[in-house]
Amino acid sequence: MDELLAALAGNQPLDDEQQQWPFGRKLKHAQGLALQLDTEVLAPLLETLTEARELFDRRNALVHGRLYSGGRLVSNRRDVPEKRVSPEELGELSDLIFSCKERMWLHRQKLVIPLLAKK
Repeated sequence: MDELLAALAGNQPLDDEQQQWPFGRKLKHAQGLALQLDTEVLAPLLETLTEARELFDRRNALVHGRLYSGGRLVSNRRDVPEKRVSPEELGELSDLIFSCKERMWLHRQKLVIPLLAKK
C-alpha cells in the first residue's frame, strides 16, 4: 500500500506520520488520490480499492472478534450478531486478500506509473 500511495502522489514517499497510519486510512487516502487523477484510466484501480475495503472489513470482523470451536464468531461489538465461519471461508478470504493485493500492485505498475509519466 505504501508503494501505491507513493506512486499516486507522484513518487513522493510517505512521511513518518503517514507510514504509521492504519491500513484503512491509507486505503481511503489512496482512493482520494486516485480520484484526483484520471478516473477513467484508473477505474480498475478504484474498483480494486473498493474491493480491498470490503475485504479489510471482513478481515477486521475476524481479527477483532472471538472465534470459537465450530466456527462461531462473536464480535467484540454488542450490536453485531453472532456468525459462523468455516475453515473454507477463512481460506477463501485469505486468497481474496492476496489476489487483491497483487491486483493493486499490477494497477500501480500498468496504470498509475504510466499515467504519471505522461504528465
